[in-house]
Amino acid sequence: MKREDDYLYIQLSNTLRNQINSGQIKPGESLISENDLARHYSISRVSVRKSLQLLVADGLIITQNGRRAIVNPAYIPRPGRAFRIFADTPSYFVEHSLQEILTLFRSRHPEVDVQLLTFPKWVFWDTIENMESSGLRADLILLTDSQLRRHESEHAPFVDLAREISTEELQIYPKLLQTPANTDSVIRALPLSLSTVFLVYNPDLFREYGVPFPSKNWSLEDFLETSRRLTIDSDKDGITDLYGFCVTPTWNRWPIIAQQYNVSFHNLHEDAEQLAYVLELIRGMAFRERTMLVYPRDIDGRGPFYYGKAAMTLTTNVELGVMRANGLAFEPKIAQLPFGPVRARRIGAIYGMVPEHGDTRLAVDFLHTVLGEDIQEQFVRSRMYLSVRRPINEGVWDQDDMEMIQEDELMGDWSTFLQEMFPSREVMFRMDEDMALFWSGVESVGPLIERLKKHFPQAEHS
Repeated sequence: MKREDDYLYIQLSNTLRNQINSGQIKPGESLISENDLARHYSISRVSVRKSLQLLVADGLIITQNGRRAIVNPAYIPRPGRAFRIFADTPSYFVEHSLQEILTLFRSRHPEVDVQLLTFPKWVFWDTIENMESSGLRADLILLTDSQLRRHESEHAPFVDLAREISTEELQIYPKLLQTPANTDSVIRALPLSLSTVFLVYNPDLFREYGVPFPSKNWSLEDFLETSRRLTIDSDKDGITDLYGFCVTPTWNRWPIIAQQYNVSFHNLHEDAEQLAYVLELIRGMAFRERTMLVYPRDIDGRGPFYYGKAAMTLTTNVELGVMRANGLAFEPKIAQLPFGPVRARRIGAIYGMVPEHGDTRLAVDFLHTVLGEDIQEQFVRSRMYLSVRRPINEGVWDQDDMEMIQEDELMGDWSTFLQEMFPSREVMFRMDEDMALFWSGVESVGPLIERLKKHFPQAEHS
């Protein structure tokens, strides 16, 4: 667990925030220098800068190179109580969508000092425990489905939101309520945002090179041939600079291909042959035919597809929304996943949980704001998100696109959260480490499969 001293920058940011909201430091006035802040509060300049960055992000102060930070002249002090939101990061939703919600919520509660504190995923729950021991408690926690499953939340003191919000009235997909934190009658984790993995393509590149658009029932052979035709040395310098397909080698993307071939990562000994087929398919595209580009994940969504250097990619609703927010130069189209016979889907969600010791009234109002028809519809229209409320998707999404992402199957037996796909988080990480050489193109499938099997116990047969 992290030491309390490691989070002094958060305590400093809250001290300065309270001084600004109380009027002790007025809009337009300067803060004392970074050196003086470090000396006065006995923390490092690095911690001082991190605390100032939090205040800049919330619009309280303005920093200028070579000058002292000043309180934003346009900031309206909020002398009322603080409302703290804890969230995990990195997160497309938190970093690119939450600010719009915070702006709307602050406009509805101008007397409240709304504070957003983000913590790294890998130390999220430890950090929250540490913050609470320091006296800083959350009124609302926002977290991914994966983070939710890392915590024994069924025993934690969180509010039963079934008493406050009717999921039936909002017509929230029932599958999203099936988490370790919830039961048939108790809802401690409320879904706020929904995403799924799907295939998209750049129609401008298809038109430019005379390649037919994907049809509703196109086959794996059609996909492979399309990838070949769109893998091009466009500037004739002897180096391929346009790829038919690109993928990032993370568990958030490529396993959807394995799922479509009914591969179970819970039973790898029995499904090893099917997984080998999938990995041979990937290896052939990436390193034999070189029609697929493997690239590292970039949190802002600006990968090869964004820059028009790949014609197709596997993405999610949230990542695609980030691309559009960052000025994507074309309008992407959705294609049906052509890889295997199973209509499998990998889904992800953002949840809200309300600690019992917090301001339940404000937290529930925030959740109502996120689930409101205006916010949910806005995200679907402007970001290509999926709403957690089925009627909004049906009212906004194009019917053909709904069929392409198989929305009717999203909440069925073949839709799984990432953490449900593996026996444990540790197994998932160990497998990820074991695949490094494979993704570099220097290891064949056979040795990799044998090494992966070691993470799974051999089933006993009577």
